[in-house]
Amino acid sequence: MSVISSVNNPAIGYVAPIAVDSPTVSSSFGQTLAVAQAPKSWLTTAETSQAHRPNVKEFMDRSGAPFLDASELIYGVVGSNTDVRDWASIMASQDPISAARQATGQMYGRTDITPRTDAHYMGASDTLAREGNFAVRLLKDELNQVKDQGLKLIDAQGLLLRDAGSSPETIARNAWLFGFDTQPLAKLAQAAATVSADLGKAVAQASTMVPSVIKAITASDTPVLTMAAENISLLGLTGLNAQSTPPAKAEPVVTAQKDNQATSPSLEQVLQDAAAKAFGYLDSSAYLSSLFKA
Repeated sequence: MSVISSVNNPAIGYVAPIAVDSPTVSSSFGQTLAVAQAPKSWLTTAETSQAHRPNVKEFMDRSGAPFLDASELIYGVVGSNTDVRDWASIMASQDPISAARQATGQMYGRTDITPRTDAHYMGASDTLAREGNFAVRLLKDELNQVKDQGLKLIDAQGLLLRDAGSSPETIARNAWLFGFDTQPLAKLAQAAATVSADLGKAVAQASTMVPSVIKAITASDTPVLTMAAENISLLGLTGLNAQSTPPAKAEPVVTAQKDNQATSPSLEQVLQDAAAKAFGYLDSSAYLSSLFKA
């Protein structure tokens, strides 16, 4: 009986498994996968953006956003800057509010645009600290007097967009409107505390706010004003819930923000000032509803 001492087949040895996270795919497939996984761009040209940008009522009807949120998301976050958000895609999306916020964040995350010569940018001399789209500013004049200080919203190139606010709620709301991530704020709390202890605490608290809490803040951010009855008849406004006497304490819920250095002043402040000068007292919810009825 013969014994087979060898075979032509090679000896079976250990074959290391292919790593799951390192697939052996063709370069073309890898490029296609990368494109598919890349974040959707909500940006376009300025001309196309302008042509498809909705008015406040159109955005409110499509998204269900309250008036102040719609106004801020369309106009307030842009200010004197150029809007390049793809409004056709935003309005066609299932969630226009989220799409508009994402587009705003992408717009101010660009580094491939020429800096403006008529705007203010954060520099080394007035920047105490910077993380993401936030910076703590301390600007002094030639006499070492403070001209401006606080937490600011900035774009990727350091362009001043708006005063972020001094309370956790205001900071979180402004970050929400601009589509900015609040997590980088945690690294700015210490620098903000050098401006004031309260600001340092507010920045730290804002950094931990979850989206659901921030969304609840925006839903309650509506100023409550009243209008004298005689003003209603003079202006020819109907369907308003008038009060002949002002309330005991007519204070807007929204904290007005002001930053002379910013390129995008708070729209709430503009609306409140205009209403105060024109009417004195105004029931804003009924008045605004009457303005935007079809």
